Amino acid sequence: MYLVSNSGPIEAFPHQDGYQRLTFQDLQLLKFKDLMAFEDPTLCSQLNAEGIAASIAGFCEKLALHGDAQVSIGWAWFCIKDCNKWLAPGGVSSNIMLVDASGYDLGVKPTSDVLSDWISSQAW
Repeated sequence: MYLVSNSGPIEAFPHQDGYQRLTFQDLQLLKFKDLMAFEDPTLCSQLNAEGIAASIAGFCEKLALHGDAQVSIGWAWFCIKDCNKWLAPGGVSSNIMLVDASGYDLGVKPTSDVLSDWISSQAW
């Protein structure tokens, strides 16, 4: 676990660093709505150049409210010929920082990894 502070847990939110802090359980309760989704031929070309046989690619962002604060998750995606959607390499962009039950930050990389796994388990 990566701790941001040795002096104790970080408050839930809002926080001066722009992250909205919540537990994974809180994340699962949020009602995300589509903010935008679009195809991007340039991304598709870049993925093909990296050896990924993408037939289409694009970006997606979802938005939810956590109290009075907005939380956002965005990611790049691609489809191959079987029409399955996949997260593009590079992870997700988000203003979410997941915290443990004691309120300690999990860290940027662990949060991104969990969000990637969570997005992959959702219908989008």
